[in-house]
Amino acid sequence: MPRSSAPSVRAALLRRRLLTLLAALPLLLLGVTACGGASQETPSASASGSEEPTTPTEEATTGDDEDSPTEESSPTSIEATRAGDDASTGDPTEPEDGTDDGTADDGGATSEDAAAPDPGSTEITTLWVDDSWTIEERDDDPCSFSGATVSPYSEQTEVFTCGATADSLLACMFEDGDTAVCITDPLERTALRFDSPTARDALDTGLEVEAEPIPLTVELEDGALCATVAHDQDTHWGGRFSWYRCDDGSELLTDEDIATTFAEGDPWTVQRSVDQGAPEETAVAVMSFAGV
Repeated sequence: MPRSSAPSVRAALLRRRLLTLLAALPLLLLGVTACGGASQETPSASASGSEEPTTPTEEATTGDDEDSPTEESSPTSIEATRAGDDASTGDPTEPEDGTDDGTADDGGATSEDAAAPDPGSTEITTLWVDDSWTIEERDDDPCSFSGATVSPYSEQTEVFTCGATADSLLACMFEDGDTAVCITDPLERTALRFDSPTARDALDTGLEVEAEPIPLTVELEDGALCATVAHDQDTHWGGRFSWYRCDDGSELLTDEDIATTFAEGDPWTVQRSVDQGAPEETAVAVMSFAGV
């Protein structure tokens, strides 16, 4: 080959290599771009159907849903909301003041009810002569024959009795000085007045209490009023005795002793006989003892 043709051959080879590099350059650039953007979403990926593009309106709505509390996370659940509504509007089944429906635990009893006495209990009271009684005057001293003792019908030691059984001086008290007044019939409201230096001396010395006091009168649960009698000469049901007669004709029976007429309890009770029939247990509403 002639020497002069060598440079032209080299030049031709260089031009060919240059053209080849220029032709391959776009492909190299495209590969570099593909490698650098693989982690980013492209519009073509969204349009491919794997994920539909969202509109600005949908994005705003989605953001509001994420910020709003759900039923699980919200402190105001349905139940809490209902409770709040009841508290604000008033539940008709619950009193507005927060109290109960007015029925107390103890059955609705108030302080006045608690202070009131039990209607089934027996009231204990005293009875004495007043201006409505009929008082008979006596000139002699019935106590001079027997002396004076504490009346069995009183809880007070200054109330005494004296005289014969027929005198029926059940309970006596001094009015002034040596002048005494004695109850003789509490149902008829009669009394006897007399002077008794004998009883005054005995009272000043001091009278001894011989037994537990018994009531002068009793009022039964139906309102019948019964009073003691000084002696018993009548016949009663079952051969029993009666030391108390009632204003309705009934009588209170006992086996023998007057002290066993009453059965202690709340209320006290008695054995009451009507028309001399079998006695029935009857409650005593009021017991009255002689005294003031």
